[in-house]
Amino acid sequence: MSEIGSKPDKFDFYIKLMDVCLSNSEELLRNAITLRKNSSFGPAYSLAVLGFEELSKYWFTFGLFIGIYQESDEEVSLLQTNHIYKQHLGWQTLSNYILAEWLEQTIYKSEFEELWTKLSTKELSAKAYQRKFNELLKIDSESSNLAKAVLDLDDIIRKLKNDPKIMDSRRNQGFYVEFDLTKREITSTPDSFIYEHTIFIDTFDFFLNFSKDYFLELKGNLKRRKVQETISNFRKAFDLIRSILEKHETGSTDIL
Repeated sequence: MSEIGSKPDKFDFYIKLMDVCLSNSEELLRNAITLRKNSSFGPAYSLAVLGFEELSKYWFTFGLFIGIYQESDEEVSLLQTNHIYKQHLGWQTLSNYILAEWLEQTIYKSEFEELWTKLSTKELSAKAYQRKFNELLKIDSESSNLAKAVLDLDDIIRKLKNDPKIMDSRRNQGFYVEFDLTKREITSTPDSFIYEHTIFIDTFDFFLNFSKDYFLELKGNLKRRKVQETISNFRKAFDLIRSILEKHETGSTDIL
Protein backbone atom coordinates (compact mmCIF):
# COMPACT_ATOMS: atom_id res chain seq x y z
CA MET A 1 0.00 0.00 0.00
CA SER A 2 1.19 3.54 -0.71
CA GLU A 3 1.81 6.21 1.95
CA ILE A 4 -0.66 9.08 2.41
CA GLY A 5 -0.02 11.83 -0.14
CA SER A 6 2.15 9.68 -2.36
CA LYS A 7 1.35 8.30 -5.79
CA PRO A 8 -0.92 5.25 -5.42
CA ASP A 9 0.59 1.81 -5.89
CA LYS A 10 -0.19 0.79 -9.45
CA PHE A 11 -1.92 -2.44 -8.45
CA ASP A 12 -4.08 -0.59 -5.92
CA PHE A 13 -4.93 1.85 -8.69
CA TYR A 14 -5.86 -0.99 -11.08
CA ILE A 15 -8.33 -2.34 -8.52
CA LYS A 16 -9.86 1.13 -8.11
CA LEU A 17 -10.04 1.60 -11.90
CA MET A 18 -11.72 -1.78 -12.38
CA ASP A 19 -14.28 -0.85 -9.74
CA VAL A 20 -15.07 2.52 -11.37
CA CYS A 21 -15.30 1.03 -14.88
CA LEU A 22 -17.71 -1.63 -13.67
CA SER A 23 -19.87 0.97 -11.90
CA ASN A 24 -20.05 3.17 -14.97
CA SER A 25 -20.79 0.19 -17.19
CA GLU A 26 -23.64 -0.79 -14.87
CA GLU A 27 -25.05 2.74 -14.91
CA LEU A 28 -25.02 2.87 -18.71
CA LEU A 29 -26.71 -0.52 -18.89
CA ARG A 30 -29.40 0.59 -16.42
CA ASN A 31 -30.12 3.66 -18.56
CA ALA A 32 -30.16 1.57 -21.74
CA ILE A 33 -32.72 -0.81 -20.23
CA THR A 34 -34.90 2.12 -19.14
CA LEU A 35 -34.79 3.62 -22.64
CA ARG A 36 -35.68 0.27 -24.19
CA LYS A 37 -38.67 -0.09 -21.87
CA ASN A 38 -39.82 3.31 -23.16
CA SER A 39 -39.39 2.19 -26.80
CA SER A 40 -36.40 4.51 -27.39
CA PHE A 41 -34.52 1.70 -29.11
CA GLY A 42 -31.80 3.66 -30.92
CA PRO A 43 -30.41 5.52 -27.89
CA ALA A 44 -30.87 2.36 -25.80
CA TYR A 45 -28.61 0.41 -28.14
CA SER A 46 -26.03 3.20 -28.36
CA LEU A 47 -25.79 3.62 -24.58
CA ALA A 48 -25.40 -0.13 -24.22
CA VAL A 49 -22.47 -0.07 -26.66
CA LEU A 50 -20.78 2.64 -24.59
CA GLY A 51 -21.37 0.56 -21.45
CA PHE A 52 -19.90 -2.48 -23.23
CA GLU A 53 -16.82 -0.40 -24.01
CA GLU A 54 -16.48 0.53 -20.34
CA LEU A 55 -16.66 -3.17 -19.53
CA SER A 56 -13.80 -3.72 -21.99
CA LYS A 57 -11.79 -1.17 -19.98
CA TYR A 58 -12.44 -3.27 -16.88
CA TRP A 59 -11.09 -6.43 -18.52
CA PHE A 60 -8.12 -4.60 -20.00
CA THR A 61 -7.28 -3.23 -16.56
CA PHE A 62 -7.54 -6.76 -15.19
CA GLY A 63 -4.98 -7.66 -17.86
CA LEU A 64 -2.71 -4.91 -16.50
CA PHE A 65 -3.28 -6.23 -12.98
CA ILE A 66 -2.13 -9.78 -13.77
CA GLY A 67 0.58 -8.75 -16.23
CA ILE A 68 -0.91 -9.51 -19.66
CA TYR A 69 -0.40 -5.85 -20.59
CA GLN A 70 2.08 -3.17 -19.55
CA GLU A 71 1.37 0.55 -19.23
CA SER A 72 3.79 1.27 -22.09
CA ASP A 73 1.76 -0.85 -24.54
CA GLU A 74 0.11 0.84 -27.52
CA GLU A 75 -3.20 -0.75 -26.47
CA VAL A 76 -3.40 1.61 -23.48
CA SER A 77 -3.80 4.58 -25.82
CA LEU A 78 -6.28 2.68 -28.01
CA LEU A 79 -8.33 1.86 -24.94
CA GLN A 80 -8.77 5.55 -24.16
CA THR A 81 -9.42 6.84 -27.69
CA ASN A 82 -10.61 4.10 -30.04
CA HIS A 83 -14.23 2.94 -29.82
CA ILE A 84 -13.73 0.12 -32.33
CA TYR A 85 -10.78 -1.35 -30.41
CA LYS A 86 -12.84 -1.41 -27.20
CA GLN A 87 -15.79 -3.05 -28.95
CA HIS A 88 -13.65 -5.80 -30.48
CA LEU A 89 -11.81 -6.35 -27.20
CA GLY A 90 -15.12 -6.81 -25.38
CA TRP A 91 -16.40 -9.44 -27.79
CA GLN A 92 -13.09 -11.31 -27.84
CA THR A 93 -12.91 -11.35 -24.04
CA LEU A 94 -16.47 -12.64 -23.74
CA SER A 95 -15.73 -15.29 -26.35
CA ASN A 96 -12.60 -16.43 -24.51
CA TYR A 97 -14.39 -16.83 -21.19
CA ILE A 98 -17.38 -18.65 -22.67
CA LEU A 99 -15.01 -20.97 -24.51
CA ALA A 100 -13.08 -21.66 -21.30
CA GLU A 101 -16.34 -22.40 -19.49
CA TRP A 102 -17.42 -24.78 -22.25
CA LEU A 103 -14.07 -26.59 -22.15
CA GLU A 104 -14.57 -27.21 -18.43
CA GLN A 105 -18.12 -28.54 -18.78
CA THR A 106 -18.32 -30.26 -22.14
CA ILE A 107 -18.82 -34.03 -22.32
CA TYR A 108 -16.04 -33.95 -24.93
CA LYS A 109 -13.43 -32.66 -22.48
CA SER A 110 -11.29 -35.80 -22.73
CA GLU A 111 -11.43 -35.69 -26.54
CA PHE A 112 -10.30 -32.08 -26.49
CA GLU A 113 -7.43 -32.89 -24.11
CA GLU A 114 -6.36 -35.66 -26.49
CA LEU A 115 -6.40 -33.22 -29.40
CA TRP A 116 -4.32 -30.76 -27.38
CA THR A 117 -1.77 -33.47 -26.61
CA LYS A 118 -1.51 -34.35 -30.31
CA LEU A 119 -1.04 -30.70 -31.19
CA SER A 120 1.65 -30.28 -28.50
CA THR A 121 3.56 -33.32 -29.76
CA LYS A 122 3.13 -32.15 -33.38
CA GLU A 123 1.15 -35.26 -34.23
CA LEU A 124 -1.52 -32.82 -35.48
CA SER A 125 -0.95 -29.58 -37.39
CA ALA A 126 -2.57 -26.41 -36.10
CA LYS A 127 -4.96 -26.45 -39.05
CA ALA A 128 -6.01 -30.07 -38.45
CA TYR A 129 -6.36 -29.38 -34.73
CA GLN A 130 -8.68 -26.43 -35.38
CA ARG A 131 -10.78 -28.45 -37.83
CA LYS A 132 -11.27 -31.33 -35.41
CA PHE A 133 -11.90 -28.93 -32.52
CA ASN A 134 -14.63 -27.18 -34.52
CA GLU A 135 -16.18 -30.55 -35.37
CA LEU A 136 -16.49 -31.40 -31.66
CA LEU A 137 -17.88 -27.95 -30.93
CA LYS A 138 -20.58 -28.25 -33.61
CA ILE A 139 -21.61 -31.73 -32.46
CA ASP A 140 -21.92 -30.53 -28.86
CA SER A 141 -23.92 -27.46 -29.92
CA GLU A 142 -26.87 -29.79 -30.61
CA SER A 143 -27.27 -30.28 -26.86
CA SER A 144 -25.17 -27.59 -25.13
CA ASN A 145 -26.19 -23.95 -24.80
CA LEU A 146 -22.57 -23.06 -24.05
CA ALA A 147 -21.38 -24.65 -27.30
CA LYS A 148 -24.07 -22.72 -29.20
CA ALA A 149 -22.89 -19.53 -27.51
CA VAL A 150 -19.28 -20.20 -28.55
CA LEU A 151 -20.36 -20.65 -32.17
CA ASP A 152 -22.53 -17.52 -32.06
CA LEU A 153 -19.64 -15.48 -30.66
CA ASP A 154 -17.28 -16.86 -33.30
CA ASP A 155 -19.76 -15.69 -35.92
CA ILE A 156 -19.90 -12.20 -34.38
CA ILE A 157 -16.10 -11.95 -34.29
CA ARG A 158 -15.92 -13.04 -37.94
CA LYS A 159 -18.40 -10.30 -38.86
CA LEU A 160 -16.32 -7.75 -36.96
CA LYS A 161 -13.19 -8.85 -38.81
CA ASN A 162 -14.98 -8.52 -42.15
CA ASP A 163 -16.49 -5.14 -41.23
CA PRO A 164 -14.63 -3.68 -38.20
CA LYS A 165 -16.86 -0.60 -38.06
CA ILE A 166 -20.22 -2.37 -38.09
CA MET A 167 -20.94 -1.99 -34.38
CA ASP A 168 -19.60 1.56 -34.25
CA SER A 169 -21.79 2.54 -37.21
CA ARG A 170 -24.87 1.16 -35.44
CA ARG A 171 -23.91 3.05 -32.29
CA ASN A 172 -23.83 6.29 -34.32
CA GLN A 173 -27.14 5.45 -35.99
CA GLY A 174 -28.72 5.01 -32.56
CA PHE A 175 -27.72 8.52 -31.53
CA TYR A 176 -27.66 10.67 -34.67
CA VAL A 177 -29.60 11.62 -37.78
CA GLU A 178 -27.48 10.73 -40.81
CA PHE A 179 -28.02 12.14 -44.30
CA ASP A 180 -26.65 12.44 -47.83
CA LEU A 181 -26.82 16.00 -49.19
CA THR A 182 -25.98 15.00 -52.76
CA LYS A 183 -28.99 12.68 -52.89
CA ARG A 184 -31.18 14.91 -50.69
CA GLU A 185 -31.71 11.83 -48.55
CA ILE A 186 -31.98 11.15 -44.81
CA THR A 187 -30.18 7.82 -44.56
CA SER A 188 -31.00 6.91 -40.96
CA THR A 189 -32.57 8.22 -37.75
CA PRO A 190 -32.55 6.85 -34.20
CA ASP A 191 -36.27 6.06 -34.42
CA SER A 192 -35.59 3.63 -37.28
CA PHE A 193 -34.36 1.13 -34.66
CA ILE A 194 -36.73 -1.63 -33.59
CA TYR A 195 -36.75 -3.82 -30.47
CA GLU A 196 -34.94 -6.69 -32.24
CA HIS A 197 -31.98 -4.38 -32.81
CA THR A 198 -31.48 -4.17 -29.04
CA ILE A 199 -31.03 -7.89 -28.33
CA PHE A 200 -27.35 -7.04 -27.79
CA ILE A 201 -28.39 -5.39 -24.51
CA ASP A 202 -29.25 -8.82 -23.06
CA THR A 203 -25.80 -10.18 -23.97
CA PHE A 204 -24.19 -7.13 -22.40
CA ASP A 205 -26.30 -7.62 -19.25
CA PHE A 206 -25.10 -11.23 -18.94
CA PHE A 207 -21.45 -10.27 -19.49
CA LEU A 208 -21.64 -7.45 -16.94
CA ASN A 209 -23.12 -9.68 -14.24
CA PHE A 210 -20.47 -12.32 -14.91
CA SER A 211 -17.76 -9.62 -14.67
CA LYS A 212 -19.16 -8.24 -11.40
CA ASP A 213 -19.19 -11.70 -9.81
CA TYR A 214 -15.62 -12.29 -10.99
CA PHE A 215 -14.44 -8.94 -9.58
CA LEU A 216 -16.17 -9.41 -6.23
CA GLU A 217 -14.51 -12.80 -5.83
CA LEU A 218 -11.14 -11.30 -6.74
CA LYS A 219 -11.48 -8.41 -4.27
CA GLY A 220 -12.76 -10.68 -1.52
CA ASN A 221 -9.77 -13.01 -1.79
CA LEU A 222 -6.90 -10.62 -2.53
CA LYS A 223 -5.41 -10.98 0.96
CA ARG A 224 -5.27 -14.77 0.79
CA ARG A 225 -1.73 -16.02 0.38
CA LYS A 226 -2.70 -18.60 -2.26
CA VAL A 227 -4.38 -15.94 -4.40
CA GLN A 228 -1.40 -13.59 -4.03
CA GLU A 229 0.97 -16.38 -5.07
CA THR A 230 -1.19 -17.20 -8.10
CA ILE A 231 -1.28 -13.55 -9.21
CA SER A 232 2.47 -13.25 -8.67
CA ASN A 233 3.07 -16.37 -10.78
CA PHE A 234 0.84 -14.95 -13.53
CA ARG A 235 2.87 -11.75 -13.59
CA LYS A 236 6.18 -13.62 -13.71
CA ALA A 237 4.92 -15.85 -16.51
CA PHE A 238 3.68 -12.92 -18.61
CA ASP A 239 6.94 -11.01 -17.97
CA LEU A 240 8.86 -14.02 -19.26
CA ILE A 241 6.65 -14.36 -22.34
CA ARG A 242 7.05 -10.66 -23.07
CA SER A 243 10.83 -10.88 -22.66
CA ILE A 244 11.02 -13.84 -25.06
CA LEU A 245 8.85 -12.06 -27.64
CA GLU A 246 10.92 -8.89 -27.41
CA LYS A 247 14.16 -10.83 -27.91
CA HIS A 248 12.61 -12.65 -30.85
CA GLU A 249 11.51 -9.36 -32.45
CA THR A 250 15.04 -7.90 -32.14
CA GLY A 251 16.52 -10.94 -33.86
CA SER A 252 18.07 -12.62 -30.82
CA THR A 253 18.17 -16.43 -31.01
CA ASP A 254 19.09 -16.88 -27.34
CA ILE A 255 15.52 -16.92 -26.01
CA LEU A 256 15.81 -19.64 -23.36
